[in-house]
Amino acid sequence: MEYRSAILIVDDSPQGLKTLEALLSPENYQLYFSSSGPDAIEKAAKVHLDLILLDVMMPYMDGFEVCRHLRANSCLAEIPIMMITALDDRESRLEGLAAGADDFISKPFDRAELRMRVRTITRLNRYRRLMNERTRFQQLIELSPDGILIVDAAGNIHLANPSMVRLLRAENRETVMGQNLLTFVVCDHEAHCMDGLRRVISTPSQAVCLEIVLQCSDGTTVPVEVHAGYMLWNDAPTAQIIVRDITERKRAECENMRLMQELAERERRLHDLVEKLLVSQEEERRRVAYELHDGLAQVASSAHQHWQTFASLYRPRSERSRQVLSRALELSQRVVKEARHVIAGLRPTVLDDFGLASALRLEVETLRAEGWSITYEEASLWERLPPSIETTFFRIAQEALNNIRKHARTTRVRLGLFCQEHTIRLEVQDWGCGFDPSYQLEGSGPGERIGLLGMQERMALLGGTLSVDSHPGMGTLIVAEASLVGLEEGKETPER
Repeated sequence: MEYRSAILIVDDSPQGLKTLEALLSPENYQLYFSSSGPDAIEKAAKVHLDLILLDVMMPYMDGFEVCRHLRANSCLAEIPIMMITALDDRESRLEGLAAGADDFISKPFDRAELRMRVRTITRLNRYRRLMNERTRFQQLIELSPDGILIVDAAGNIHLANPSMVRLLRAENRETVMGQNLLTFVVCDHEAHCMDGLRRVISTPSQAVCLEIVLQCSDGTTVPVEVHAGYMLWNDAPTAQIIVRDITERKRAECENMRLMQELAERERRLHDLVEKLLVSQEEERRRVAYELHDGLAQVASSAHQHWQTFASLYRPRSERSRQVLSRALELSQRVVKEARHVIAGLRPTVLDDFGLASALRLEVETLRAEGWSITYEEASLWERLPPSIETTFFRIAQEALNNIRKHARTTRVRLGLFCQEHTIRLEVQDWGCGFDPSYQLEGSGPGERIGLLGMQERMALLGGTLSVDSHPGMGTLIVAEASLVGLEEGKETPER
């Protein structure tokens, strides 16, 4: 877009303003108008001006005072000021120069002369601004810690700042200027680099950010981040490219990746260790259960039978003897019952023999016998599941019911087991006191904390999920769910 010089015309006479407007409008300037000194100072602060045409003879604040105010303001001091005055004596001109005026033209003025003077001053002021902008641009380029390049559509380098020269390990700027950018880009990134360059030059509104690797003059390589945008350079379309060395960032990313991989490996090892511990624990429970069944339980059962036989053969005469015998029979029966209860808790044989659904049904019947109001729902469970799944879900059900017994202060429970084509889902719901899951780890007792964490760990080993939905006074719902995909091996079909 063509640049239009901005001019402020200051005159208290409406006729004077109209005259200058008619004179300068054909020149395609941006014209602003003011009829007083204070208003002129205010407008000069709001608009970037290339020239002020200032009438001297104005009421309240004359042109000399306006000029002095403008020159006293550091932001406005460099605006060219041309005074238009009917005063043509030497003292008035000296006063104007002392106030800071750049030029004078006397009334009545020659129209052609005024146009030429305005044209000359605005051209010089525009040139001065361009030079100042270029100087600032060059200083920014020279002092920038990032590399800066000006590159044309063919990839030729027209400018390189000192940081870019150092980044390329070049001897001096001359060894970089005039070279093609692809000279300093590794082969694998050349197409990527040129594609971004063409997009920037062909679409001025588009900016490009990409990562490439530079091939330095000494043979080393440097990973860099490139930001490119459109720029006119010597009236030709080019790309201004900012290049930032990201070696440290890449090193940090590699280190983070290494740490993440190391952490993942440690998690895998921990996962394997926990899995082995759980498997070992189940095997140990199985072993202890069978030993108790074949040892202690058999002895206790045999002792109870002997006491029963003795009681049928021996009839005590005294009340005291009858009480002792009755107590012995009761205790021997309790030993048998407790032994069977411990064995069932360690490893219920029904789980091994008939599967998860049968083991849960037995658990429900046991709790009903104790007076619990418990319902059991079951859907689509026709086949045996892999042992790892059956054991995990049974232990979670056991732990959830145990937590209800200890903490929920209720015996109203719903237990559900649902096995579809690819997933298995266990639900344990109670209508007890409930709790706030967000504070569970901080506020619960050690047993409950270990119980919930243990359930979560078991589900994590299966690749499943365990959710806890609970609110104080509204009960708790625990849902365990896992996919059967990939765990199909080891299924057994029970005898019917």
